[in-house]
Order: sequence, then C-alpha cells, then structure tokens
Amino acid sequence: DQDCDGKDLHDFTAVSGGYYFNCALDPAGTIECWGDDGDGQVSDTPSGSGHTAVGAGGSHGCALDASGSIECWGDDDDGEVSDAPTTSGYTAVSAGGWHNCALDSAGGIECWGRDNYDQVTDAPTDSGYTAVSGGPYYHNCAIDSAGGIECWGSDDYDQVSDTPTGSGYIAVSACYVHNCALDSAGGIECWGLDFDG
Repeated sequence: DQDCDGKDLHDFTAVSGGYYFNCALDPAGTIECWGDDGDGQVSDTPSGSGHTAVGAGGSHGCALDASGSIECWGDDDDGEVSDAPTTSGYTAVSAGGWHNCALDSAGGIECWGRDNYDQVTDAPTDSGYTAVSGGPYYHNCAIDSAGGIECWGSDDYDQVSDTPTGSGYIAVSACYVHNCALDSAGGIECWGLDFDG
C-alpha cells in the first residue's frame, strides 16, 4: 500500500517516504498521504492548503505552513507529535523514525521526540545551518553554511564518526544506518553500514 496506489503525482511539488506510508505536497500546498494508517498517519493528515513542506517519518508526519509553523500528526508514543515547537518562523522540517528536527530562520536546529541515542539533545546549538535530515533510526545530519556536514546520535555503524570532514556539500540524507551527501559538483558520498553495497 505504500506505493503510489494509482495516484497521478505529476502535479505535485514534493514527496516524502515514511516507513509504510508516503506524503506529497501539491502546488497549492495541500498534503496528500497514503499507505499504512495504523496510527492516523494518513487519516489525520492536516487539511487545507498553504503548506510549504512535508515529511513522512516512522508512523507520523510533520509539515510547515506559510508562517513557518510546524504541525505533526500520527503516532505520538515519544512526543514526536505533541512536543513539536509551537512558535513560527521555521524554514524546514524533517520527520525521523520516532523524532523530528526543524531548521529555524537563523539556521538553528531544534529536535524533539525519542532521545535514546541523544539524537535530540546532541543537536548542534549554534546557527547558520542550511539543511537538516532526521534519520529513520536514531541519528541526524545537517549542513552548515560552509557546506560542512555534522551528524549526531547513534553511531553503531560509523554513520556519525565517519562523516566527511570537507566542505562544499549542498544536500544530505540521513538514512537507516548510513548517510549520503551531494557536493556542489554533483558528486555523491555515502558512509555508514555497507552490508548491501
């Protein structure tokens, strides 16, 4: 059920894949989610338009509206929904497995939800970050203003300690126990567990 389920997604502007469900954003800022709905991650999707970003996590989702306010829905066992910041002015949000991270207008990072590997409390406290990615397991990664990558949280397979030390990266994706990043020349670098290549 987590596939596109016969949907015509040609007119959507963003898509995010969660554990067993997906969400997409149309040009009007309306969110559509489909797939598993065991925790309301599909049926409790916010209605209305004007959303600017959406992220599908473990069994929950999060979105930004036009004012930069965060709205989360679905499973809330670890505060991944109820502990979301209540202020506005956020520019990005990324839903992880049981936690989330958001980027504010100054490039500061705020995370909330499950914190069993310090994936929430070890978030960088300075500002100037340009991107953040909440991993579906227990770690996160972010890009700073120089294009450097910083990761924190679980390091079982060196997905944190083997983070590249260079600069010039423009995108990063925190995966289950590995990560990948894109540099300004369009090159890809991945690190962490390499069990399946």
